Amino acid sequence: MKKIIIITVLLLSGAQASIGADKYKHAYAGIGIYAGCMLVDKILEFTGHDSVLNAKTCLMPVVAAGVGKEIYDSQHENHTSDIMDTVATVAIPFGAVTVYQW
Repeated sequence: MKKIIIITVLLLSGAQASIGADKYKHAYAGIGIYAGCMLVDKILEFTGHDSVLNAKTCLMPVVAAGVGKEIYDSQHENHTSDIMDTVATVAIPFGAVTVYQW
């Protein structure tokens, strides 16, 4: 597990020059949406309510936000639609779920 984290950090730090600031914003948005969903899950558990949220179901709003943003961008002239923006939005939460399930 430690090796995976170290390799990921090294790859991200090495790729920092080639990754635009826009992709970082998308990644932060994905992390924020995912963390917010997991927080709601923990609050529901703490208050004794049944929750359908878990590590996997919290990926759905992240994917919806990433795809929705690109659909929005494709329909407006002053915006640029790029599939890599969606990948940047989803990649870190998806990686977190993969490591968590592993």
